[in-house]
Amino acid sequence: MSLTRPHRTAAALAVALIAAGVLSGCTPDASADGASDMTRVQLTPNGDHGAWFSSAYASGVDGSYATANPVCGVTGTHVIERQEGPGFIRRVLARDIANGFVVWEIDNASCEDGGLLEGRVAVRFTPVDGASWHLIDANTGTAVEDLPFAADDVGVRPVTRAGDLVVYAVGGDRLVGVDGSTAVWTEAQPARGEVTPLADGYLGIDDPANDRVAVVDGRTGDTVGEQEVVYPQTVRWASDGFTLRVDQTDPEYAYYDVRGERVDRTVGASQYPFVPPPQDGVTFPVAEHVASGTVVGVDSHGFPALWQDERQRDITPSGEIEELPDSIISLQGVSADGELLLFESEDRLVVVDDTGEQVFDWPSGSGASVTVAAGHIVVTAGGSTQILRPAG
Repeated sequence: MSLTRPHRTAAALAVALIAAGVLSGCTPDASADGASDMTRVQLTPNGDHGAWFSSAYASGVDGSYATANPVCGVTGTHVIERQEGPGFIRRVLARDIANGFVVWEIDNASCEDGGLLEGRVAVRFTPVDGASWHLIDANTGTAVEDLPFAADDVGVRPVTRAGDLVVYAVGGDRLVGVDGSTAVWTEAQPARGEVTPLADGYLGIDDPANDRVAVVDGRTGDTVGEQEVVYPQTVRWASDGFTLRVDQTDPEYAYYDVRGERVDRTVGASQYPFVPPPQDGVTFPVAEHVASGTVVGVDSHGFPALWQDERQRDITPSGEIEELPDSIISLQGVSADGELLLFESEDRLVVVDDTGEQVFDWPSGSGASVTVAAGHIVVTAGGSTQILRPAG
């Protein structure tokens, strides 16, 4: 089945989305002061539901779990860590986020950042008689499946599910489609290339060394589309293709399907990034990028949580927010219900509600990386990771 979309104008797509929102019966009421027709729109997020932080943060933060170990993944209750260094047996362990207690541990083992998918973590066992890779249940620490990787393979992490297969990135230089314990296909991954899960098992591949992007079908390993781009980092992946910023001054954007065919173009209208973003595992269809370009925050049901109107006012379903903690395009995260917005300002995390009222702030430190994993706000800075515990 071709995924090519018919050419439609941004205005037509906007009408279609608004109509769909009205007909769905799930339309929130528009505020009398400052809200626009974006309250009638429902978008279509694709990806990890854990990329929205818990609405329980409305009650503030009840401390944090902190570790200096590399973190391989976070579940709703556990953090999976890799412990290594002088005086330590290399091990993988799970701790309870609520109290820091060790839930399970595996000696002579290691895992990778991003090694968790669907409640299972890829772990390399390194006993004296030879290394091997296995999938471990993140809740119990028990091995549930052998993985078809060599003893000397490193950097194994699951990327996405594609039909019956799970696609793994291996060593930063290849992708492997795996069915159970069997490798079905293997393809080279570009040097310094980033891999983004799209919808229906497709993968978006950035190839900065060759000024191109490509889309791979994760079910077969076949490249289904590609496009030369001057700066691959200007590409924004969508569920069924990607957008490309052609010119910043007009501004001008081009829109492509997964086969690299251009399906639309806009000039003179800004296209803000949706949050949660593709790097957190969430994408939206190309048509919704075209029609909802000034939407930034989106809740877990697809309703816009933060956007700008035609007068460049910052708007939520509750109305205008006169002053955000930072620029609207600096939004870091959105709660599952869309009523909380996360920013980072002056080395602090700031969470406000949908009226702009501050709910809490938290020190993040200089150069911190802020992400959301399994509904938790996660802060990484200076070799330490903090997982904030919601008070609610």
